[in-house]
Amino acid sequence: MLSSPEVFYNNLSVKLKKEPNNDVINKKVYNRLCDLMVNRELYKNADLKIGDLSTALGESPRNVSSLINNFFKGNFYDFVNYYRIEEAKSLLKNGKDDMTILTILYESGFNNKSVFNAVFKKMVGETPSAYRKNHITKLYG
Repeated sequence: MLSSPEVFYNNLSVKLKKEPNNDVINKKVYNRLCDLMVNRELYKNADLKIGDLSTALGESPRNVSSLINNFFKGNFYDFVNYYRIEEAKSLLKNGKDDMTILTILYESGFNNKSVFNAVFKKMVGETPSAYRKNHITKLYG
């Protein structure tokens, strides 16, 4: 049997790495993805996964990932958090003063205050509280 190694390999098949479909990795499809994020407010789903975007767009998760990497220049989480932070900024600017930061983070699609604060500060350069205060000062000051 050892003289016939093919016996060991008969049931194995070669699996090729699936490459993204370059026909769909273009700005037009990326823009459709962005439109879906905004119009359907997909980012508000705290449990959003790349498979959800894939289903909404009608493309494979690999293609969606390639679209994000090529055009957003970040990963899936950066992409989703961008929309969440934009929503949070809007709520902080335009929301009622009695809307708490906790309410805003949940409304924006986050489900963890420390993650929200860290992502917000990284992307905006200040904390959500400081952002709200600075915007109100500029608006009424």
